Amino acid sequence: MMQTRFFDVEPRTSYIALWADVGASDPFHAHAPGALQQELRDESRSMRGQVVEVELVRDDEQLLSLGFRRFAIIQAMSSAEGRSKRMAHEGKPKGAAKAWEQYNVMMAELQQVNFTIRQLQQSVANGTGCNCVCAFVTFREEQGYCACLHSPWQLWWRKLMMPQDEMFRGKHRLRVSQVPEPSDLIWENLDYDKWAQRGRRTITAVLKLVVLLISFALITLSKSTSSLAPEMEEVETSSCRSECDYTVNPIQFNSQESRERYYYCAVGEEEQAVERPPPPPWSEYAAVSSEWNLTYHVNGTLDPYRLCLSSESYCYHCYCTELLNTGAIFDESAYCEEYLNIYTFQAGAMCGAVLTTVIINLLLAWILSKLAVFEKHHSITEQQSSIMNQLALSQFINTGIVPLLVNAEWADREETLKGTFLKDEEVLTGKFADLTPGWYEEVGRTIIITVALTPMVSQGAVLAMALFHRARRKAGLQRACTQEELNRAFEGPDFLLSTKYGDPARACATACVCPDP
Repeated sequence: MMQTRFFDVEPRTSYIALWADVGASDPFHAHAPGALQQELRDESRSMRGQVVEVELVRDDEQLLSLGFRRFAIIQAMSSAEGRSKRMAHEGKPKGAAKAWEQYNVMMAELQQVNFTIRQLQQSVANGTGCNCVCAFVTFREEQGYCACLHSPWQLWWRKLMMPQDEMFRGKHRLRVSQVPEPSDLIWENLDYDKWAQRGRRTITAVLKLVVLLISFALITLSKSTSSLAPEMEEVETSSCRSECDYTVNPIQFNSQESRERYYYCAVGEEEQAVERPPPPPWSEYAAVSSEWNLTYHVNGTLDPYRLCLSSESYCYHCYCTELLNTGAIFDESAYCEEYLNIYTFQAGAMCGAVLTTVIINLLLAWILSKLAVFEKHHSITEQQSSIMNQLALSQFINTGIVPLLVNAEWADREETLKGTFLKDEEVLTGKFADLTPGWYEEVGRTIIITVALTPMVSQGAVLAMALFHRARRKAGLQRACTQEELNRAFEGPDFLLSTKYGDPARACATACVCPDP
């Protein structure tokens, strides 16, 4: 727990918490809390500290929960009563009767809750429901506080070897910790010891791992979907511009004949080629260069025995690649249809991977907030610190590590996945053995877009919530029947640093893992 020291009491005081594995099964605790306080006072004094006060902390989680429930019922009753009076004043007897019926139902529930609370309070007063989970000890001097907090017996390895005469009551090893200020404590969670918290954190760790595995599967699916598209032919810009018959600025052919020849030599022979006719006589065939391809077309534009140079097919790919790199490919959508289809397919797969990562990052913020409540932290600061650290780590893994693993080349993939159902699936089938320029062009671009898009979407959600709260205020002015409802209508959203620190921490960690080439 975080350190907090109070200076508003003279002489100067310091607070610590003593935790021991003592429960309701111990009759001494159940029937003599005053004696327990004195015993803990003597135990603290034996640590060379003058004790001012010892306060016992009981496991009143059920009592506190009932108190919260009682407060909510009272608020709902007040709202129902206000609605009933307002509707009666407006001449709506049916609505007023329905609101009053809700008031009577909640009144019966309130009586039941009050009865349960009185029973629990009576059991605590009789000692049958008293279970001390820790004690808050106030020291008069700083020296006593430090001597108790930093006792050699608080080292875990020495605590295991603690002799029986040093134990509290000869059987309990006291655990000393610092106490936060009272407003920071979550009182209903104090009866959850460290073992209960560790068990709950184990459960939440498994759930977070499941979420990350889902993200891994979705990103792998996006990658396998993009791999279904045929790959574009790689071209060299310098050779393209020197050998092909087109200009660069603007990108256009110098002649219509070159435009048609490039297209038919690259695409036409695939779409319109039929069975080849018998080859020409050997004397004529031998005079043809080996780099030429003999094709026959049914289209009347090309001669039946027209020969296509391989460079003409290459120039078609050069031209479409130039258009693709400059973003002008949509102006030639019919001519470079194949390239446009591949580009659209790959861009859609990349957007799917980015949106998957961004959505899971946003869901992680909500999921981790709920899981942090389940972990039963003892203070608000501890709970928010847990959310911040886990959110930064989870989003970093989801943003930087998962794409790195999905696109990495695994040399021993066949041996690793041998005998599993994943062997024939598109899992761990990346093609990058290192952070090459191609990796930055394909994978790095996706990561950069994800890192930039996540905070933008988060701020967009904040803007949407601001508009929602503004609309709620206007509606609250008209529908509020009690002062409490009006106050709630003007309440703004919670400002939590834990969720806001996650984005910069994730971005910094991702930049360190994927540095500039």
